[in-house]
Amino acid sequence: MISLFIKNKRFMEYDELVSPYGKFFTVDIGITSVNPNDIIGLSIPQKELEKDTTLKRLRSYIKKKGWINKHPHSIHLIRLPNLKYTVGNKGNRRSYLANECKLNSILAYVSVLIPEKMLVEDMYRLKKLFADQKKFAAKARQIRNWLEINGKSEYEGINYKEENDLLQSLCYRENQIVKEINSILMRVAIKNDLINERELM
Repeated sequence: MISLFIKNKRFMEYDELVSPYGKFFTVDIGITSVNPNDIIGLSIPQKELEKDTTLKRLRSYIKKKGWINKHPHSIHLIRLPNLKYTVGNKGNRRSYLANECKLNSILAYVSVLIPEKMLVEDMYRLKKLFADQKKFAAKARQIRNWLEINGKSEYEGINYKEENDLLQSLCYRENQIVKEINSILMRVAIKNDLINERELM
């Protein structure tokens, strides 16, 4: 049984927290342990969340069953350069209630925010990589759409091997580009103490 403290702290909104950093990139470090007290932002207004019926049902469930989070991916947090967190794509209710429950830690899927100004030395390479990724992704999408239409042809014996091989090649190249982008972002994040290397082990 978890004893809830109904008077919760005041959260800032996502835009308030990220806008001071200007343009930024993010890199994922995956599922890791987070102190809910370090979650200072929500991606929806707190007043709106506090009226949410799903939040009330989830609070009631936690009172009866305790904190259960079988799917840490359902909480997406952005780690800011000050090492505090704001909710990203999802997880507002659980982040709010984890604070309300005064939990010491929860598991969440974490992405790290890297201000563009930290990437000055790598910006030329990153712009080239993002342009290449966009090009390969567009070409792969074009071939995939073509195969979805023509792959349903009434003619038997046509397997479109050449087109499928090209699609696989494009997808592989795009994945390699994404890996290189993430490698650069990870290196810069570690260099600027946004990520502890122990988190990656």
